[in-house]
Amino acid sequence: MEFVVITFFGLAISTLVVQYTSRRTNGTTLSYSQSFKVVLIRSGVAVGAGFLIGRLFSVAISKGFLNKDVLIEQPLVVAGIVAFCGLASFLAFQWGYSKISGKQVSLSSALKFAVKEIGYFMLLLAGVFVLSLTLFGIVEVMASNGSELSIRS
Repeated sequence: MEFVVITFFGLAISTLVVQYTSRRTNGTTLSYSQSFKVVLIRSGVAVGAGFLIGRLFSVAISKGFLNKDVLIEQPLVVAGIVAFCGLASFLAFQWGYSKISGKQVSLSSALKFAVKEIGYFMLLLAGVFVLSLTLFGIVEVMASNGSELSIRS
């Protein structure tokens, strides 16, 4: 159940960030459904690339070409896998955004878009961090005062 909620919130936040960033970077106003399509394309390609690499590694391990310990002992292999999935996601974003918005997206524009999007995600992450600290602090103060928190179902 938590996976579904986290996935829903992740897609919703990504949709809002893509919509806001497209307006700020390219001057293009995408609707919520268009932004959601861009996010689905990008996410689907990244997940598909991850599963493809996972399948290739699984076959290589089962055939004896690769040892499972390589993934554990060599962090650069995992970093390469993540970089490949990120690159596939970036290219899918560039293609999907140009198809959905109807505007051709240059590489420099797509890079600006990615940098701004990462910045907005970091701001959101900082906001969630501050909110979490505040909520945990309130709960801690209430617990130290002997108050009981009860959730009625």
